[in-house]
Amino acid sequence: MKILISIFAVIAWLAPATLEAQPRTLSTRDRIDGERTTRAFAEAVSGQKQSVAEIRRGDRLIALATIVSSDGLLLTKASELTGGFSVRLPDGREFESPLFEPAYGEDIALVKVPAQDLHPVRWGGSTNLTIGHWVSGFDTELNRVRIGIISAKRRTFKRTGGVMGVQMGTDGESVGGVEIVRVYPGSGADAVGIQRRDVVVSVDGKSVLERSELLEAVSAHDPGEKIKVTLRRDGEDIELEITLGDRLAVFDEFNNDLEFSGETSKRRSGFGEVIQHDIPLGSRAMGGPLFSLDGAVCGIQIARFDRVATFAIPSELAQSIIERLRPKLAVPAD
Repeated sequence: MKILISIFAVIAWLAPATLEAQPRTLSTRDRIDGERTTRAFAEAVSGQKQSVAEIRRGDRLIALATIVSSDGLLLTKASELTGGFSVRLPDGREFESPLFEPAYGEDIALVKVPAQDLHPVRWGGSTNLTIGHWVSGFDTELNRVRIGIISAKRRTFKRTGGVMGVQMGTDGESVGGVEIVRVYPGSGADAVGIQRRDVVVSVDGKSVLERSELLEAVSAHDPGEKIKVTLRRDGEDIELEITLGDRLAVFDEFNNDLEFSGETSKRRSGFGEVIQHDIPLGSRAMGGPLFSLDGAVCGIQIARFDRVATFAIPSELAQSIIERLRPKLAVPAD
């Protein structure tokens, strides 16, 4: 009996020391890119980097693109294509100013390059994904796979339309249109030089005398689309073409709560249905594929929303967009 008591005493004395010696948290490496989990995904998506291209402007990477047919069709993020771009394929070939057809409602564009024998992704379903399911995506370094989980229920974003990036003031006959009292930095209006005290006379040839008319005319278009605006400045009419922005990106830039979100997409709302996950990807990784654990593509990365959330278009929606846009590029079925 005395021996048993002594043994229990020694165990009790050793236990705290043993527990204290164990690490209390995972290392950063294991927490963000756990070696075993990363290896499992790397095996599942082995060879799939041959199905991911780069969208570039000059020497700068601006997005990724997912190869969806062997004869040169790719999907990418439409709002990143404004201003000209090139496509660099996995084998290093680069094509300047390729043909593309946007679906601005979902912020997806179908791009066509004159290339054959490419490696399209293997599509999978997304309807079985629930909170907690593992998913992965390519970082902007295509030899690197990042992992995460589905972090929210699938949901639909209400369409809000695009914005010029201005604050409206006086309207009506007294000024001959709608006066601008503020232009938001980085907006489409700012990019074309709209100024405070300019008066908007018409949008796409249609006269606007009231703020409600201007708002209706602009919001009828999606972010990324262009509108033609006639302004009156110092008695002179000026015609400008404005690329509309995303409401959240333009106006929430001045929200202090976003200061700690890091790099986000310039359009991050109004996509219709989205899958939300927590893979730590940058905004330039949008347009790339989202993989399930078996290596099939369950979505297309569409927006880095904030520091803990990234959105993807479900694979079923992505494939329907391809079929909708393919005829507009005059590309025969694969």
